Amino acid sequence: MMTARAAALRQWIGRAKKIHDKLYPYEQAVRNLDGACGIDSICRERDRLRAKEAAARLELYDLLTNAVLPPRQFTILNLHYLQYESWTAIANKLNIERRYALQIHLQAIERLASQREINKGFLLGASP
Repeated sequence: MMTARAAALRQWIGRAKKIHDKLYPYEQAVRNLDGACGIDSICRERDRLRAKEAAARLELYDLLTNAVLPPRQFTILNLHYLQYESWTAIANKLNIERRYALQIHLQAIERLASQREINKGFLLGASP
């Protein structure tokens, strides 16, 4: 079971992936309608989402760069939240069971949340 502070951190860490998922249909539309009339609003929204995703990824990159995590925990967070790998793909890459990857993920999130609380970096502050 995840603590409240870890759940809040997990939600914050997952922002880039959520934005990426929203961005995908816009990318697809622009690719399939290349050169078509009237796609300006789609292009603007795509560009807005791209910028938002890039900002979220950069914040997460900074968090992970400054975190003190064992290599496997760091790897799992990086693969899932920055490279958008599925749990199955991560487990296969690391030659571990999927449920073990999820267990390591939970430990990593809890560890990060504890570090952030100690540092008072962002968890309950104005901007994560």
